[in-house]
Amino acid sequence: MATFNMYTYQFNPIFDLPIGSLFDEFFIQEQDNIMSQKNIVFENVILTAIHNLEFYHRSRKLSAQLIFHQKDIIAFKIANKRKIVLEKKFVESTETNEPSTLILIYNNNNIQRIAIEQHREAFPDTDIVAKIIQNATSRLMYNDKLSVTIRKEYCETEFWNFVKANPNQIQMIRFEFEYPNLPRLRETISDIIKEAGKSISGDRAIIQYEATNGGLNLDENNETLKQLNRVSSESGNPITFRLRGMREHHKTGRTTITKEIDELDITTDKVDDIIKILGAIDNE
Repeated sequence: MATFNMYTYQFNPIFDLPIGSLFDEFFIQEQDNIMSQKNIVFENVILTAIHNLEFYHRSRKLSAQLIFHQKDIIAFKIANKRKIVLEKKFVESTETNEPSTLILIYNNNNIQRIAIEQHREAFPDTDIVAKIIQNATSRLMYNDKLSVTIRKEYCETEFWNFVKANPNQIQMIRFEFEYPNLPRLRETISDIIKEAGKSISGDRAIIQYEATNGGLNLDENNETLKQLNRVSSESGNPITFRLRGMREHHKTGRTTITKEIDELDITTDKVDDIIKILGAIDNE
């Protein structure tokens, strides 16, 4: 049984078109064309990166191996070269070890999740692996006018735990959302935010609430707050708080969503089981 940390990825179109009244219609059409191909492009560049060894860490090219590719699931390994010192009969020698970590990508356009195995001998932190994948795929997708952002999902309860720990003390709260293109999250974002972001070519939206006197009334039954919190935690975008009388900001995003997956299910290509695990994540 292996432990995996859960990540979500979203795409951003790379715009190099002039913006103005003469170009608005063409601009939006071009944007839609780019985004309609995002998952196909991502699948192609992931497979290219694996086969052509396009993953780099600290300027070193890393080995990679495809395990299988079925039903929107791409399973592969990335190895990291490590020097180890061995001693035999009182004589030390340096050898190269290449421990690997397993990555599962569910490239369904409504899910877009990555599970990265916790294997500290290979990489001390799964965030390092996420950055390696993000850098490689964004580089390879550049000619397709796409980039990708990979963020770690965190628990929804982080938000309410902080609120409960600081009653009537929260003076400002800020939610930030990247280009909204993931359907399972996009459907909960206000239509005004979605359409405004598209029409003015914005790739980030910010919703901020602030109290000039006293603290904000943050009710756990408030549906708007519940939706904003859900989208933030599942997209990996931290929520920012400021407490009364304090200058520094506090952010959510410290918890990690993990899943235990039987490695036998992976090596025997039990794709449907993996899809069930990656498709429905309990982030409470």
